[in-house]
Amino acid sequence: MSILNKERNRKLIYYGTLIIVLIAIILKLFFFQILHKDFKFNDISKIRSYKKELKAKRGSIFTSDDLELALDLEYQGIVIDPTLLNDKEEIHTFVNIVNSVISNVKVDETVNKILELKEKNKKYYEFKDILITVDQKDEINKLISEKKKDGKLLSKFVYFTKKFKREYVNNSVFETIVGFLNKEDKGVYGIEHKYEDMLKGENGLSTGTAPFSEKYAEYTLPYLIDEKIVKKAVDGNDVILTIDSLLQYSLDDILKDAHEKFEASTTMGIVMESDTGKIVAMSSYPKAANKAEIKNHNITSLFEPGSIFKPLTVAMAMNEGIINENTLIHSDGYIKVKNRIIRDHDDSTKGTLPVSKIMVHSGNVGLVKISQMMKSDTFYNYLPKFGLGKKTGIDTSYETATALMTPKEFTEVRRSNVSFGQGINMTQLQMLVALNSTINGGNLIKPQLVEKIVDSEGNIVKEYEIQNKGKILNDNVSSKIRNILEEVVSSGTGRGIQLEGYRIGGKTGTAQKAGPNGYEAGKYFSSFFTFFPADNPKYSILITVDEPHGAYYGASVALPLAKDILDKIIKYKNILPSEQIVQNVSEVEVVENKENRNKKIKEIEKELNANIMPNLIGITKKNLLELGIDKYSVSMSGNGKVVKQYPEAGTKIKPGDRIRLNLE
Repeated sequence: MSILNKERNRKLIYYGTLIIVLIAIILKLFFFQILHKDFKFNDISKIRSYKKELKAKRGSIFTSDDLELALDLEYQGIVIDPTLLNDKEEIHTFVNIVNSVISNVKVDETVNKILELKEKNKKYYEFKDILITVDQKDEINKLISEKKKDGKLLSKFVYFTKKFKREYVNNSVFETIVGFLNKEDKGVYGIEHKYEDMLKGENGLSTGTAPFSEKYAEYTLPYLIDEKIVKKAVDGNDVILTIDSLLQYSLDDILKDAHEKFEASTTMGIVMESDTGKIVAMSSYPKAANKAEIKNHNITSLFEPGSIFKPLTVAMAMNEGIINENTLIHSDGYIKVKNRIIRDHDDSTKGTLPVSKIMVHSGNVGLVKISQMMKSDTFYNYLPKFGLGKKTGIDTSYETATALMTPKEFTEVRRSNVSFGQGINMTQLQMLVALNSTINGGNLIKPQLVEKIVDSEGNIVKEYEIQNKGKILNDNVSSKIRNILEEVVSSGTGRGIQLEGYRIGGKTGTAQKAGPNGYEAGKYFSSFFTFFPADNPKYSILITVDEPHGAYYGASVALPLAKDILDKIIKYKNILPSEQIVQNVSEVEVVENKENRNKKIKEIEKELNANIMPNLIGITKKNLLELGIDKYSVSMSGNGKVVKQYPEAGTKIKPGDRIRLNLE
């Protein structure tokens, strides 16, 4: 190529580049001076590239029966450019418009702040801590357009940013399970914390240019240029819990009433599926005064279990072939171990009795003698097999566990104390998991709070399976423990939980509380463990009342609470009696002829007018809409006829009370 041609090409490249730059400048000038003539020319020097994060919507948390407990609701934030408001009068007009829509604006303070920013030529002001709905946004825009000054519409100075706000349903009932977020919208407790990565979603990204500093790049600004979405935001996954909302409400109400009745320090309760480890209800009282105090006592508070521990001692010895249910053991009412005297709580276990009767009447001396029949290391080694001394692994945050004593510390006196539930600490959940293993076939099942994870389209991302952590007892031993604990209910300390026609097993527990200087007089843990049906357990339940005033025995304090929740499960789950087939206690036969249907509707209306919860089982959705239930807080899921209801029929209700109906 000649020198002349090279020179010509260089000039073409130079002038071509110059022309492109000039065209770009002209286009920018056209954009701002013609299309956006309210934009100030001297701001062109501030145009720069930016990247904007597109916020993902956090996933929701649902109960197993489809009640949404935690969800992200979309709101709008209000942002203005103070320099585009003409004067204080116009600022005042705008702030009054906002206040007329949302009614919580400090008008004078806000006007002065915006005016101050305008005088300093600051182009950004956000109404802090104010989020509005899309309807409120539209109302503000409408009012702005209607306001005129000197026959001219107000300048375009306001814009809105999309924001998400976390909302919780019936938070006090579910807060220890669901948890909460911090100011950065990250989970810091409960399911919100444990499943942060699943719930949070994946933020997106857009790029472009704008006449503002990158400081404001996260906001949707009025003069965005060439905005392109590089990556779409992906909404977080939903977490489906094992919790049944109706049973959770029932348990929570029972514990609340007991907390008040016994003036207790704490009331705690767990309902778990015996074979799967799924937690269907878990609550405690009192509730936290604020987020910082939220605490799930069932997995964090330690206690000495007392007599509810005894099934474990008997199961160990049976599994080792040392005793059976008919082994005779003698008690003089007390026994001396080294320098300590251990006594039975009454004379009902004095004399020679078989193991089953010792359990029926909850003797201490008999349990000490059973523990002495085993080698110390044999007894000790069963403790971790039952999951004691370590966390259960439940899928939530901040579970507590205290280490077991060392083998050296497991002296003869310590072993004797542990045999009937003293001198060993654990959480409610640890105790329930261990007891459950004695009646479910001998399997240590990991407790479970989450059923599955689904994406925003409803596709299953992950489904959690039952985790059997090991077989501790053989089937025959587990069967014998079930029989013994059923006898405790039929003729022993657990008689109060009997329900006609149902086979139920259980064990009472009353443990004096330990303090820094030994056991404290007048302070007790009152507990009751129960399971049913006794021949094929479906549900295992543990209720504990910490420091009840007045009555303190497990049979008179915790047992009635367990009976209440057991009765509600039977009615709610439509469980038939074991010994005879009778009409389902919760089912209402809905006849098809019009006369009987109208009669039923009138009966329901009569009960509602008397503020009594009617039996709605079998009622169609169409019929429900005809009833006067709009004065209550009613939520319905599904279609067809009512198959589950909360509260149960006959419960006193008042306007505003929550009513939950499941239809199929």
